[in-house]
Amino acid sequence: MKLRVIAILMVLLSGIVLAQEINLTDQPVNTYNLEDFSKEPKQAAWLKTDDFVFFNLLGKKNAVRIDLVYKDNAMVVLYPDIETAPKGAYAPIKNGYFLNVDLNKDDVTDMTIRLEEIQGEEGLFVFESLVQDESKPEVQGLVVSGETNKDNTLLLIAVGIGALLGLLLVLGLKKQSPKVEEPVQKTE
Repeated sequence: MKLRVIAILMVLLSGIVLAQEINLTDQPVNTYNLEDFSKEPKQAAWLKTDDFVFFNLLGKKNAVRIDLVYKDNAMVVLYPDIETAPKGAYAPIKNGYFLNVDLNKDDVTDMTIRLEEIQGEEGLFVFESLVQDESKPEVQGLVVSGETNKDNTLLLIAVGIGALLGLLLVLGLKKQSPKVEEPVQKTE
């Protein structure tokens, strides 16, 4: 029964995101810098409570702080783009599970963080970049596409005017229709 309650609480807490601001002037005790993800897309490190991991992805410097490692769980704080937005978001992770991370908020998972194993107060965290190609292709000359950007504003205005005219026509017909009197029945 206790296991079910803990599992339910973990599911409920996994949806809660809290914010914390990173202070880069106070250098954390244990910091790790991940290698270039374009050369090594999957990297792992043994981390414990209060350790920081820094990495570059999508042209920005990002960080992850291990807030707490306990039993078979961990709480991490994600700091996407620490140079311009030093606020982080808390996220729980369970041993054997992973977090999907969207660093640039485009609804596409950019990386996963997996808690692979826990030994004592340390966890083996695996960071995997899902970004295929960070560099934009060079464009030489004119690029012509068969697709055109259609502006639906005119269509929406026409539909709106048509609906308004239809509503006025229906209301106008109701006002002009003659009243039909019900026949009176004779009683004898």
